[in-house]
Amino acid sequence: MEWEHDIPVFKGVDHDEWKNIPWREIEKRVYKLQKRIYRAAKRGEVRVQRRLHKTLMSS
Repeated sequence: MEWEHDIPVFKGVDHDEWKNIPWREIEKRVYKLQKRIYRAAKRGEVRVQRRLHKTLMSS
């Protein structure tokens, strides 16, 4: 990442590619994973919680 006038500038990402990413679907998928993590934590299922968290971080 580079900076121009105190604004981060990301090189190597095409603006059109960025606009064509299905953001709505990604937001839904992330939300569902977060909900599953919350439920697992509430039930005390630490292993499930950690696995889902890793999935979320790597996606």
